[in-house]
Amino acid sequence: MQALAGRTDGAGTSVKVGTPRVGLGLVVYNGAATLAESLDSILAQTYWDFELIVVDNGSTDATLDIARAYADRDPRVIIYPRPKNAGAIDNFRLAVALTGGEYFGWASDHDVYDRVWLERMVMALDGRSGAVLAYPHFGMIDDRGTRVGDHLVRFDTSGRSVGKRMRLVTDRMRGSGSKVYGLYRRAALDKVRIRTTVWWDRLFLLELAAVGEFVQVNEVLWWRRYKGVTRTRIEAPDIGKFGLIPPGLSTKDTVIRQLKISFKDGRPPFLMRMATLANAGLLLVDLVFAPPHRRTPRLSLLPLAVLSAYRAVVRTKAFLPAEFQALKEYVRGRW
Repeated sequence: MQALAGRTDGAGTSVKVGTPRVGLGLVVYNGAATLAESLDSILAQTYWDFELIVVDNGSTDATLDIARAYADRDPRVIIYPRPKNAGAIDNFRLAVALTGGEYFGWASDHDVYDRVWLERMVMALDGRSGAVLAYPHFGMIDDRGTRVGDHLVRFDTSGRSVGKRMRLVTDRMRGSGSKVYGLYRRAALDKVRIRTTVWWDRLFLLELAAVGEFVQVNEVLWWRRYKGVTRTRIEAPDIGKFGLIPPGLSTKDTVIRQLKISFKDGRPPFLMRMATLANAGLLLVDLVFAPPHRRTPRLSLLPLAVLSAYRAVVRTKAFLPAEFQALKEYVRGRW
């Protein structure tokens, strides 16, 4: 299916000829209620040299109509409609493939971005050649868009060795679902895989840590929309749980939710239903035995990869009983 490019508006809006320096991929499924607010904040960025690919995952509401209206007004907006829902992970992967540019970032259909969000992240990557990912702090908004708190946890791996970076990611990184929405050096993305698995973002970031540094912009520059969030502030003791389990959901419910939204028709491969163990195995494959950017194994990383896989399992072992329970419920036909 052909992507639908935006057109120059009547005011003569212009952009740089050729491939923009930044490619943004906004992945969306039935996001009509909040899409316009997100698009407004992205298109108001002070850094203008970007393209925005809206990858619609077979929405059945007014999402495409809203996106087309923006594409008609701004040539930076390009729409890629999919005929049916292919699962969230495949949509994230496609967004990378459809965009160009030196840097890439995913955007959300329900979040709101500060005007300097993109500018600050570009500056961070420009200023540190060893960095492969830049991200800011984020705030939280409720269903109505009211700002209810900030997520202020420092995590930066600048200047660390590959072993130290991977250990920090497995042991101390919180909120991978937020960091994954940062800005990436595209050359680094060619060296990692986006695996079709639950908790794909944690696996993805752990593999990326072996490639280069993560740099944090020490400002709150975007606001994530969470249902049921009323706390005024999330501090360090709560971050571990909050980073993986949305408010109001049990561990088991979170696992089932991820299984349903991540895969086409909500049917993950059998082995992926025990994602904690499966991801440990995939980490060994991607880092050592079949790296995406090499034709031969990288055996020198085997000890580090084994240690990282073990530590990753230990770090998320609380999900193992929930994954097993979700698997039993699926076998019994309960969902």
